[in-house]
Amino acid sequence: MSGSYESNNFEQDKLKLMGSYTLPGLLAVRAGFLTDMETVEFEDNPETTTVDESKSEIENIFGGVSFGGTVYLQKVLGINASIDYAYIPAKYFDGNTVFTLNVGF
Repeated sequence: MSGSYESNNFEQDKLKLMGSYTLPGLLAVRAGFLTDMETVEFEDNPETTTVDESKSEIENIFGGVSFGGTVYLQKVLGINASIDYAYIPAKYFDGNTVFTLNVGF
């Protein structure tokens, strides 16, 4: 279990939480949570900009619950390798799914 608070000057402050459970040599499962602590709004000065973004809001497109896991292949294949999976939510294009094959030489 871990958590962090990220304080930003020009972006939203963020709260990040993460938990993980591992069966040594077999597998690991993980879950995480990311949220913005506040909404940052800004207004453009018409004297200094050519694009009219009268009122805009900075948003975090990756907020929400993420999860993943790892399967260690050392005991099955006899080589130092693992397969990782991660799901990261995204506001656009649904979510991101990531598969990784790790091989040690």
